[in-house]
Amino acid sequence: EETGVSTTPMSAIRLPEEETTAHIAAIVTIEPGGAPSKDSAKFQALTVQKIPAAFFCGDCIDNGDPAIPATVMWQMMRQSALDFGANCLNAGAPCTFYSLPALGITGNDHFTFENLNSAQIQDLVEDWIQQNLTQP
Repeated sequence: EETGVSTTPMSAIRLPEEETTAHIAAIVTIEPGGAPSKDSAKFQALTVQKIPAAFFCGDCIDNGDPAIPATVMWQMMRQSALDFGANCLNAGAPCTFYSLPALGITGNDHFTFENLNSAQIQDLVEDWIQQNLTQP
């Protein structure tokens, strides 16, 4: 099994084709750029197999100038991830959403692994993986 970790800003939640989800252990997305609809076959495959998912979002989403189109775009993408997470939970699939500023982690732009506190974020991701994945 593999754990997919998406670290590229604006990357949509990457789900494999429905027939290959049996090989996915978890979905971990940092600064998610979108999510599949709850009506999609990929979403159904994910939730049927109860594949855990985690999302990490920084403070750059709420501190941007609302006159800049990218600020609104990021807020919409975060909402898409929140909706996806709620749909996962409603379908019985585990999902965790981390708001870094709510955890006291601030100063992140859309490249969290290039920021000065990247080790702290890496620790959060590693802790989530250790807590949510069983070892064979």
